[in-house]
Amino acid sequence: RNALAHPDAARAELDWYPATRLSDAATVLVPAPLVDWPATAPGSLFDPGPSGAASGGSADMALRSALVEIVERDAFTTAWGRRLRLPCWTDPFTAAAGTPDRPTGEALRTLWRRAADAGVRTVFARIPTAVGGLCCVVACLLEPERPGALVTVGMKASDRPHDALLGALQEAWQVRAALEATLLDGPVADVPDPLVTEHDRIRYMLTARARRAVRDWAGGFVPAPAPMTAAEVTTDGIVTALLADGADPHVVDLTPRLPATVAAMGWRAVKVVPAGYQHLRMDETHEWSWNRSRLASAPERTGCPARLTDHRAAAPHPLP
Repeated sequence: RNALAHPDAARAELDWYPATRLSDAATVLVPAPLVDWPATAPGSLFDPGPSGAASGGSADMALRSALVEIVERDAFTTAWGRRLRLPCWTDPFTAAAGTPDRPTGEALRTLWRRAADAGVRTVFARIPTAVGGLCCVVACLLEPERPGALVTVGMKASDRPHDALLGALQEAWQVRAALEATLLDGPVADVPDPLVTEHDRIRYMLTARARRAVRDWAGGFVPAPAPMTAAEVTTDGIVTALLADGADPHVVDLTPRLPATVAAMGWRAVKVVPAGYQHLRMDETHEWSWNRSRLASAPERTGCPARLTDHRAAAPHPLP
């Protein structure tokens, strides 16, 4: 049901970690392969990844960051799998109401202009989520189609819309830098199919198939009717919204893995296992890692029409 492990994992010998189930604060056990990254268990049973792990200057900060990330990953993966027609903008300064703080505004304008000066089209879109006030933003950097063109996508969720726009655009540029670095070794000719690792996905993003898939998705976006607005979102508010939306998050304390000096300063680290939500798929060989109920409900939940009925027809997602 949760699409977090192969059914055979129920009969496998595994290590387990204690976790807090946020729905009732009960202590339960979760399989270590859902927590440890890089993976330590057989790759056929789990599809682990770094998403949902976060640290912060307090337990609340760490938990909040991890929860926001699982919302972001669920939103993106289901939107990609169904090719949702998302509300979009081409100008980030019309995408959010109000004026950003000076550092955020300057950084956003710099990256946006860098794209324009290079002849790269920028598109921003929002994926509606169950967490009211949380702006979940996709940024696409689209070079004109030609041999060797680069097309990348970034994601960021925040209750501060300008921060979400900046974070998504920064990630799109970071992915672009990774693609450029890969090309330093020469043209990519041997792309694994299906994709299994992050390295595979980076190489895949240099193919015409990947470029077509991203262009097709962005081409289906629709003009947003209004800008995003800032609204403070508390950690308790996120938890309440997730539980109401069918998520059953489990929190593992990773603070003992921090350097002792960092932990002594009050920093905390956690991993949220996103039971009930769609995780960011890493290994494309795992058909069981699609959360079918999340995919089926995506259009109704978001209010965004789907262009794809069967998620199995979706190309691999573009987030290495």
